[in-house]
Amino acid sequence: MSSPTPTQAQQPGALTIPILITVVGAVMFTAILFPLPFIDNNFQRDIYDLTSHVFMVVGATSLLYVLFGRSSVFWALLFAGVMLIAARVVDLTEEFDSLQNLFILGRYSSLHEGFIATSEGLGYVGVLLAFIAALREAHNAVRQAEEEKARVQSLSNELLIFARAADSAPQSLLGVDTEGRVRVANRQATDLFNRTAEELCTYKIEDLFRDRTMVKSALSSLRKGSPTPEWGPSIAEIIVPGAKNIDVEVTIGRVSDETGEVVGATFVARRLAGLFESQRALMKSSTLLSGALQGADVGVFIFDAEDNVIEFNPQMERIVGYKRGEIGDLREFARQISDPSDKLVEVLAHDVFGRRAHALFRDLQVKSKSGEKRVCQVSVTPVLDDENNVIGTAGVVVDLTEQRQLAAHLNQSQKMESVGRLAGGIAHDFNNILTSVLGYASLL
Repeated sequence: MSSPTPTQAQQPGALTIPILITVVGAVMFTAILFPLPFIDNNFQRDIYDLTSHVFMVVGATSLLYVLFGRSSVFWALLFAGVMLIAARVVDLTEEFDSLQNLFILGRYSSLHEGFIATSEGLGYVGVLLAFIAALREAHNAVRQAEEEKARVQSLSNELLIFARAADSAPQSLLGVDTEGRVRVANRQATDLFNRTAEELCTYKIEDLFRDRTMVKSALSSLRKGSPTPEWGPSIAEIIVPGAKNIDVEVTIGRVSDETGEVVGATFVARRLAGLFESQRALMKSSTLLSGALQGADVGVFIFDAEDNVIEFNPQMERIVGYKRGEIGDLREFARQISDPSDKLVEVLAHDVFGRRAHALFRDLQVKSKSGEKRVCQVSVTPVLDDENNVIGTAGVVVDLTEQRQLAAHLNQSQKMESVGRLAGGIAHDFNNILTSVLGYASLL
């Protein structure tokens, strides 16, 4: 649908004049149905009728052009107006004797009445088409309004979700405009700066930092289109009212719209004390985990995404006879410790690397470096990050050799015990038979 230009819509008389012309034409058209004192003959009546049609057509088409531009409604009504005016013009020629024998125009022309009737019919059809087109335009306008409402609601929901996500982030987040004024702040930022979100939005971002020059320089660099979309991270000191200033690690990011124009920046700040505590906690957890793996009575191996060995505990070295430095990538390691008939490499490639699924091998014959074979249960699983990307592979190997040997000895002992019980039973039964025989013999 074509739309009127903003200039047309903003002109004070853009709607007033077409409405006024249309009303005048409608009043004139209605008045002709009644006796008018200033109309004495058919010529005056035809002139008056033509004038009313011209006013209505010009006013209505101008009004539609202002509202809809060159849309189907405008063209349909314009066609209808031209046809109706043409009918009135040909009808007016009946009052001129000099035109009576002309083609179509003359009263005596065989096409005269037919042209008038056809023009009026086409005019009324055009009016009907204009009405139908107006309904379609109205329907489209309603649909667009509903789509716009849905888009605004969706945008509102997205903003609400973003606000909730920002409040749940562990870092302090601030959004500023191109002038450096704070526009948004999450809950962590209000806690860090000891100000409410409303109070923070009254500040320029450089007023919240002790080194104002550094912050202004960083913002200026991002606004001018620096090659990198981020500045930092860097250590800065923030001003906290009623408390000591706090050292933070701050990163500034550029925010651009769809055209690439810079519309603002984001500030991400983290307390250094909390950062150092997190690093110490991570190192402590890593040390505890490493100690637990070193003392485990099962073999544990871990490879990263590049197939570099991250962990290969002592029990794993005892089972396979290889030291950590002698291990290549995971596939080569699988070939070294298994027979091709076990299809260990194929299962790893299909399940673990392909389907990212856990793989379990029961009673797998594991070959050690010396050639000794040990019965093991091997479990291998991919290690995934929060975005479901593979960042490594971990495996646990349980040596079942001694258990299988003990089970075999136990089974043999149980067999011998069964044979002993059978022999004892037979001897007992034979003893009973022998006693009877001896008893009968003594009677003889």
